Amino acid sequence: MGMTEAQRERRRKYVGASDVGAVLGEDPWRTPADVWVEKVHGIVDDQNEAMRLGNHLEAACKALAGEALGVAVTSSNPFRVVEGTRLGVNLDAWFDRDGVSIPVECKTAGLLNPWGPGVTDWGEDGTDEVPTRYILQVHAQMMATGAKDSYISALIPGRGHAMFQIQFDEEVASLILKGVEKFWTHVENRTTPDNLVPNSEILARIRRVPETVVALDSGVTDRVIAWQNANKAKKTAEDAADEARNLVLESLGLAEGAVIEYTKEQAAVLGEILDVDPAKVPDKLSAITFLQQSRAGIDQDKLRYDHPLVFREVRTVSRFRVLRLKKQTKEIKVNSDAKKLALAAPTPAIERGES
Repeated sequence: MGMTEAQRERRRKYVGASDVGAVLGEDPWRTPADVWVEKVHGIVDDQNEAMRLGNHLEAACKALAGEALGVAVTSSNPFRVVEGTRLGVNLDAWFDRDGVSIPVECKTAGLLNPWGPGVTDWGEDGTDEVPTRYILQVHAQMMATGAKDSYISALIPGRGHAMFQIQFDEEVASLILKGVEKFWTHVENRTTPDNLVPNSEILARIRRVPETVVALDSGVTDRVIAWQNANKAKKTAEDAADEARNLVLESLGLAEGAVIEYTKEQAAVLGEILDVDPAKVPDKLSAITFLQQSRAGIDQDKLRYDHPLVFREVRTVSRFRVLRLKKQTKEIKVNSDAKKLALAAPTPAIERGES
């Protein structure tokens, strides 16, 4: 379920428990710069398949936690702030113990990729051996509730359900508070943390205002030139790779593969390319194949014309942004009130075009 606009705006004002791992550089999926973009500019909700499945399985994960702990687990989830900080958290679930809310975090690890980052980091049932980013997440929650321990209820591929107990650690809590404080100075100053560049997926999800035009100085023009030069170099390299590939295919003649011979100098180069010790490269290497492959697909034209009702039912429309360098063909009228939309860049000024 997506957040309301009010929830989204409130979240932008704080570092959330799930943000802490990224802020401290312990999240394989997000960097501090990615979180910075979310807080400074806001992003469009974009729930992937793993997130969608995780949301549906969360209720079962909570119920299993209640059974394992022998307590009544609740999902009522008020927003909690660690007093005097920019750390604000929600809890997946919790139960009451002597008037203290004990956090219960639900995780569905590796639903689509059981060999992905962190999936093998889960220890035995009942231990505190969980991925580092989750230890940081539940510590943020414990700091907000005053709990001295917390639980993670996890559905793990090949294992099923497991429970983990994390004890509160003052040193970890101190590390989080220092990291959040340092990170928030970047949010306030609108400077990306540690000069990191946010990933393209996050940048594409910024909640952009239609028909806004950015006026940028020559410092940013250097970035544009670097981007275009890189594109040209990429195209040149791709053309060279295609030509070299075609020469290799020509050498194969009618064969589907080849055993290649090489000099010691060539062996050293091949060893570097293949990331092996050149001394261990054999005298001959069976390294080239050109085998028939198959891939299932759908004939969209046949489906559209022969089965139009089915086509309309299954058809999806994808929307995405494309970054291009274009010539300016007419003067653009501007509105200086749009400066608040500025991204991190050398002395940018934002201007709004009028059609």
